[in-house]
Parts: sequence; structure tokens; C-alpha cells
Amino acid sequence: MPLLLSFMAIAWGSSEKEVGLIISLAVMASTLTGLATKPLSRRFGRLTALIWITALYGAGFFMNAFSANLYFAGGCFILATAGHTVFHSISFSYLSAATDRTELGTALGNFTALGDIGRVPFTALTGFMAASSLAGLPGWRIVSFVYGLGALLFSYWAGSFLFSKNARTPVEDSAAANPTKNLPDFSLLRNSRYALPILANSFDAFGSDRIFTFLPFLLLAKNIEPQKIGLFALLFTLSGFGGKMVCGRLVDRFGARPVFIAAESSMALLLGILVVATQPSLLMGIAFLLGIVTKGTVPAVQTIVANTVEDSAEYDDIFTLNNLSRGATNIVAPLVFGFIAAAYGVVWAYGVMGIAVCCAVLPIAMMKK
Repeated sequence: MPLLLSFMAIAWGSSEKEVGLIISLAVMASTLTGLATKPLSRRFGRLTALIWITALYGAGFFMNAFSANLYFAGGCFILATAGHTVFHSISFSYLSAATDRTELGTALGNFTALGDIGRVPFTALTGFMAASSLAGLPGWRIVSFVYGLGALLFSYWAGSFLFSKNARTPVEDSAAANPTKNLPDFSLLRNSRYALPILANSFDAFGSDRIFTFLPFLLLAKNIEPQKIGLFALLFTLSGFGGKMVCGRLVDRFGARPVFIAAESSMALLLGILVVATQPSLLMGIAFLLGIVTKGTVPAVQTIVANTVEDSAEYDDIFTLNNLSRGATNIVAPLVFGFIAAAYGVVWAYGVMGIAVCCAVLPIAMMKK
């Protein structure tokens, strides 16, 4: 979405300020819509809800193929991404309820790693296509049309398959029939069993989710040639993909807590080296290792959150609260790091990231096994 918005803004002569506002509103809408996880799961069943959310993605992008100004385009993108947090809350909840706990790390690692295929190579392809044109049509219109139509057709096929099989699993039925409140049960946060891993997840998000965002600024501050920054991004991305799958399997073998603590501790150390290092070869190695531990914490912390649940009816509550906390953190973090980088330099921003990563270890270390 940010990539396509940039090309749209250029085409219509809009500013970066408007693009940033739309992205912030989209993140906020997605985070707040995440509160609808429970009623959607209960009303439609988890798999059916996922299909409807995918159709929402498709509708937003499809309409954007015919947008005439940035405000309409922004509204369509906000609509398209409104279900992003709901999608992940329901997916984590469904996988956790349907997977044996001895294999949960692998399942969540595979799920999050496969998601990066959509986020990385498809996004890179989108950037290439959006900058081109076909038969006089801007590339961003073609991308929006193809993606939107594809998501709508997939949703139709998946819905037809699901309903033709009448495929409600026991996990689905328990989610749909559970007569609880629509909003997540915030009182669960009074219990340290749930509050500590969610707090750790927030610190992890604050310290790790913006490492890639500000990496080009840090490399430029270290006099790295702009042409080489793409290589750093590639190393970070590839290692992140592998890190999720490897750490997910390590979780099943050694446990989620030691893997998470080891990954966060390694990340803090690597961030410290990244701040002081100047040699390009060393920085490349650090970028590669950072990708592994940064993304590898995702299946670890999600497994920790899932393992705190004793009653399967609480999965929707816990993952909704967890994603709501992480989403709120991701709304605040770019503003904080942008201010620090502008006022004191990007090196200080990475120093604060390292402190946040260290703080993520403490709640997990305080948990009972």
C-alpha cells in the first residue's frame, strides 16, 4: 500500500505529508478493527471470516484501479487494510487451537515466513510494475486491478469450497458458538500469565519492527554508498524469511522462552555492534544476522502467548489483545524514532531500539514456566 500510494501521489502532484497521513490512518483503522476479532469469529466461524477479510482486501484494491484522486485512493486503501489485524488475530487463534502444542512453533514459523513471500518479492514486483505503464495505463492502476480481482476471485473460490463441503471443524464451531462478549476480555490483562508475554511482544515490536525502516538512513550516516543499500535490504529480508522457519522449529525443540530470550539478547548485541561498526563487510554480516533474530522472535513470542491459554475459548481474546498492543506500538514507534533521528541523529534511534529489545526479555524472564 505505501508503495502504490507513493506512485499515486507523484501522478496527482500530492505531497509526502498526505501519504503519511493515509498510512497512519490505515494502521489506526486496522488496529481498532482488530477489536472485532471475537464477534467475527463467533458470527461466521474463523475460516469464513478470513475469506470475507480477503474479499475486503480485494474490493479496496479493485476500486483503487479506478480512483481519480489521492483522497478516494486513501479511503479505498484504508478499507482494504482495515481487516489486517483481524486477519492475523484470527489466523494465530485458529492455528493455535488446531495445532498440537509440540508442533506449534513450526506451524507459526511457517505461517509467518510464508507471509513474507507476499510482503517482500511481491512488493518488489509491485514497485517495478507500478513504475511502468501498459497501453497508456499507469502501472499502479494495473497492479491495483490485478491484485484486487485476484483477491476477489480467490475469496469466491475459497468460499464456494468451504460452503460446498459444509466445512465447519470443531475449532470453527467452538469459536462461532461460544456465547461470550463481543469485545475482548480486557480483565485478562490483570493476570500476569497473560500480561507479561503481551508486554514483551510490545517491547519487541518497538525495538525490532522499525530496524529495516530506518536502516537506509543509518547506512547513509556511515557513508555507505546508496547503490549498496539494496544489498543490505536483500540480506536482511532473506535472513528474516529463514529466521522465522528456523526459530519456529527451535521453539518446538527447546521451548519458546529460551529461544525468545536468546534471540532478543542476540538482537540487542547486534544492534550495539551495528551502531559502532563502520566497515561495510561487517555491517553486511550484522544485517544478515539481525534479519534472523528480528524475524525469528515472531513465532517464539506468538507461541509463548498461545501457550498461556488453558481454555481454547480464550484464544480470540488473547490474540486480539496481543495484536492490539503490537498495533498501538507500531503507531507510536515511527513517530518516536523519527523525532529522535531528526533531533539527535539516527544512531541514537538505534540505541533506543536496543534498550527496548533488552526490556522485552524481562517480562519473559519473570514468567513462570
